[in-house]
Amino acid sequence: MTEVPEIRYAKTHEGLNIAYQAVGHGPPNVVYLGEWLGHLEMNWDEQRIARFLGHLTSIARVLLFDKRGVGLSDPVSLRELPSLEAWCDDVLAVMDDSDCERAALVAAGSGGGLAMTFAAMHPERTTALVLCNTTAKSGRDSDYPCGVPQHILDAVSEMFGEGEQPYPEAYLGADARDPRFVTAWQRWVRRAASPGTQLAMVKMLNELDVRHILPAIRVPTLIIHRSGDLWTRVCHGRYLAERIAGAKYVELEGSDHQVFMGDPTPVLDHIAEFVTGHKAPVEPIEYWPPSFSLISSTRQDMPHA
Repeated sequence: MTEVPEIRYAKTHEGLNIAYQAVGHGPPNVVYLGEWLGHLEMNWDEQRIARFLGHLTSIARVLLFDKRGVGLSDPVSLRELPSLEAWCDDVLAVMDDSDCERAALVAAGSGGGLAMTFAAMHPERTTALVLCNTTAKSGRDSDYPCGVPQHILDAVSEMFGEGEQPYPEAYLGADARDPRFVTAWQRWVRRAASPGTQLAMVKMLNELDVRHILPAIRVPTLIIHRSGDLWTRVCHGRYLAERIAGAKYVELEGSDHQVFMGDPTPVLDHIAEFVTGHKAPVEPIEYWPPSFSLISSTRQDMPHA
């Protein structure tokens, strides 16, 4: 078990307490925006998450935080769920409390919408934007065929509200068949948020659409996407790259949606070079390649890139 870094609390202008950690040394400074669900203490108990964060903190001073409503931060009313703008205020509170004037935003999965919104709203506080396996919109529309069909989004929402989630392999990759990992993951999720909070927030996130802000992003941007990601198909990453001015696009091999799963070394290599401005290869990380092929019950319903 990895030693848990000190937990600090920043206050928003509304008086909410936002739990955060400042780990590593900078400059540069990085704000890491992972999946919406989180728990600062539990992150360091899970080997895959801890090794990824540990390597990230070796190249920068990294700010990690639990968004309002989840983890160790103050709860929110399910009748008044936080907007992306409210979560941007959480980022500002953490940066201000930690004396961080400007930082690169490194986002993964559902953290992408928040990162893109913050970069567009606060370019003066953003040195760079890195988006890993993320999207501007989850759902499918007539003008966005890459999105996920509504019936699948509904099924995903219900899955998060069950309390004992049977996560599909498209979400957890090969580890979905490892009973020990699934048990640990379910424990992490339960600590992060109650089933009711999970259900409400996942429904909210599934409805988000930040495509309209993409032209407003004017900070250096790196988009990394694994070509075989079954949860957020590679066409999402390509869409972002085409619509964010000057964005650099890197497509990597692999099928794991979670950035810390599979072999995260190539992802960390690209992040390190983009954030620091020079090549700083990350020491290869030992990982567990899947011994079987991925099978997703929803794959036939997902759009192809």
